Amino acid sequence: MKTLFAILTLALALSACGQSNPSAPADNRSHGHDHFHSHEGETITLGTATLGDLTVEAFQKDKPRRGQTSYFEIQFRGEVDAARVQAEILGPDGQRVIWLGLHPMAQKGRFGAHAGLPADAPKDLKLRITLKDATPAQAEFAIKE
Repeated sequence: MKTLFAILTLALALSACGQSNPSAPADNRSHGHDHFHSHEGETITLGTATLGDLTVEAFQKDKPRRGQTSYFEIQFRGEVDAARVQAEILGPDGQRVIWLGLHPMAQKGRFGAHAGLPADAPKDLKLRITLKDATPAQAEFAIKE
């Protein structure tokens, strides 16, 4: 009985782990891990930009993984509500390749972003961060191959 209770408690905790970007496709909203650690892999700094009165810094974890999940982290300096943040991957033509699923991380203002990159995703990709109701509202960062 204790084992069943432990399993049900764990299942409830995992189901309560919400996704912060409801507009992202369902396959990119799932993250399958807790929010209290950084993603594994080499951290590659993509740069810093200003969105409204906030500074945002973008990072990628390892090189892009086509046909798998690629991981990014976004750090805001200043107060930001997760509902205001969107992230997407753009191709070299500026067209969206995929929306990223976002989730808040333990560090205030830090978000994890997951992209199920298509196997045929082109080279020269960019990460676009949009902060709703900000001017400027968008920042783009070249993804490093």
